[in-house]
Amino acid sequence: FLFEFGEFRKIYQPNCYDKNYRFRYDGNKPKDHIFGLAHLIQAYNDFNSSNEEGITKRLRECLIAGGERDALNIAGMGYPVVWFNSETAVITDKQFNTLRKYAENIYYVGDIDKTGIKSAFRHGLANLDLNLVFLPEKLMEYTDKRRNKRKDTSDFVEIYSNEYFNKIVAASCPLRFYDICVTDKGTTFQFNNKQVYLFLQANGFCRIDNPNSRTGSSIVRIQENIVTEQKPEHVKEFIIKYCRDNYMPIGIENMIHRTKQLSEQSLVSLPVVDIDFTNCDRGTQYMFFKHVTWKITSNQVIEIKSKSTDKYVWDKEVLDHDVKILKPFFKISGSIDTGFNIEIENNHGSNFFNYLVNTSRVHWRKEFDGIEDIEAYRKSNNFKITSDRLDEIQNSEQIHHLVNKIFGIGYLLHRFKEKSRAWLVFAMDNKLSDIGESNGRSGKSITFESLYHLMKHDTIGGRDPKVFENKHVFENINEHTDFVLIDDVHQYFDSDFLFDKITGSMPINPKNTSGYKLPFEKSPKMAATSNHGLKRVDASTRDRILFMVYSDWYHVKTEDNDYTDTHKPINDFCIELFGDMYSREQWNADLNFFAQCVQFYLSCPSPIKIDPPMENVTKRNLLANIGQNFNDWASNYFREENKTLNAKVRKQTAFDSFIRETNARAITKNRFTKNLKEWCKLNAYTYNPAELADANGRIQENDGLNTHDCVYIMSTSFIKPELPF
Repeated sequence: FLFEFGEFRKIYQPNCYDKNYRFRYDGNKPKDHIFGLAHLIQAYNDFNSSNEEGITKRLRECLIAGGERDALNIAGMGYPVVWFNSETAVITDKQFNTLRKYAENIYYVGDIDKTGIKSAFRHGLANLDLNLVFLPEKLMEYTDKRRNKRKDTSDFVEIYSNEYFNKIVAASCPLRFYDICVTDKGTTFQFNNKQVYLFLQANGFCRIDNPNSRTGSSIVRIQENIVTEQKPEHVKEFIIKYCRDNYMPIGIENMIHRTKQLSEQSLVSLPVVDIDFTNCDRGTQYMFFKHVTWKITSNQVIEIKSKSTDKYVWDKEVLDHDVKILKPFFKISGSIDTGFNIEIENNHGSNFFNYLVNTSRVHWRKEFDGIEDIEAYRKSNNFKITSDRLDEIQNSEQIHHLVNKIFGIGYLLHRFKEKSRAWLVFAMDNKLSDIGESNGRSGKSITFESLYHLMKHDTIGGRDPKVFENKHVFENINEHTDFVLIDDVHQYFDSDFLFDKITGSMPINPKNTSGYKLPFEKSPKMAATSNHGLKRVDASTRDRILFMVYSDWYHVKTEDNDYTDTHKPINDFCIELFGDMYSREQWNADLNFFAQCVQFYLSCPSPIKIDPPMENVTKRNLLANIGQNFNDWASNYFREENKTLNAKVRKQTAFDSFIRETNARAITKNRFTKNLKEWCKLNAYTYNPAELADANGRIQENDGLNTHDCVYIMSTSFIKPELPF
């Protein structure tokens, strides 16, 4: 086709296989040219020339098409039609007013794909009197000869009738959210429900499913790829602000103030959309910032312009920071079997990385032993994971603790859920203490609260022993919750309660609405902090928990402990981590470190799990399991001077002593035996050495009347006897 416009021409080849050559121009095209305007004027003149009343009237309608091909088909259905250079072209006020000179109603007919809908709303918001015609969504279920989804008028006419198109045009409306009523008494404004909801939709307002809500949905606003949760009052405030920003008559604003049509019940008429918030897969994680998006894989971090990504994200997860990708801060080599090594860039600048280093220095007391000026030594050796004052095993253990923390943080930041890596991250202190004694202040909570800056989260207080008896304990959690922290769990915390929620679906029971189950893939990852060990850690429990162990580098001096000073993170950094005084450079360094934690986690193929060195973890858990009373009794009872250590003792005699000394009436003999075996593990003693026991591990003696079960507790320093009893 050749369109002749005098000073310029447009060549149109609709069937050209290469889209780049479907349109070509010759000559000089004016900037604000309206294609088809001459035909519209001709139709206007023809209409008025046949008007017997002699009064000049405008045409009833004029349709704006997305391009030449659509215009030809609309004209073929008998409508006056114009078009612009493309559907994304801006229709100026001057151009719109030009069309209004010749037609009473102006309609815009665009494509129904994502770009087309966006363009239609943009045109409608620029001219509130512009009627928007939306073709049926079912059209996209068909494909054209290029196997593309059908989306425009030219596709429509191949499938549907002209009469159906007439109905669609007649049912269309503008985005003007009010009707103008002119009477003898003056001009008034009335609320137009349908057009209000379309106006709100054009501005990104819609609903998403939310089974936690009483109405079953939540109101949100989508701007570009950012989603913000809204309340009904926010919607009303938005329209009022729109009126003021566009200097609309006071009567329109007063109408909005008075209306009851913007209540929660009325806003259920907003369309429900299915927003895909997926920001990860098995090998990828995205981090969103205000200008860019980071795509993290196991071997690199790639920067993408935010407008170029098709990933939707909650506004609270868009980090309001200017960021720049930095070189890696660390390189980890080795394995759990061979031991780890870590090379750390000296000037990496990440305070949080340095904080993790210090919380992994479990042998700092040994390192400081013999130092006269401890404060000077601390300053000159701050943030060093190894020391010449420690042996190879101690340095290796500290490196292992640091690698474990990097792995654990990467695990929590990677939103992807897989059954083989479904763990409760459990943070505890390295320092052994009496059961019930709470060390605390070691910085565990800082680690997990730092993740609040990066993810939608919920916090559950863990000190209340009955916290999980509350059937609404998870009521604030939904499919958009990424992370849950159970902070400072009590001494008798039973991790078994959480395991089926971590490895399977999570029951959600919101107040005032029906409960439901959150599928495993959509449930959040979980962590817990504790100043105590776990009471029971069997093989199944170990498989479901990823421990993190914290040194007491950070501590508080009290009358009840042996610390000579109080040392907090602010003493090392002279600033609150992630606080108001944090600089742009400090944020950038820490955010790079978080991304690198994810990288390291992704580089460890499933099902690899990096636990910390487990010696003190095991001891703390054994202490928690046997209880303080039993530990104190056994430590006093089994002594060489009592002739009960490295000696045969009747089990009944030991049991009677325990009951008498502790007044523990509820314990059974089976539980007593189990506690005794675990107490031996705690102290590296041997319970009933094999060479002294029978095939069933039992040691017995006969006094001529009865056979008695005995126990033999052997210390590591004891020289084993050559012959059994």
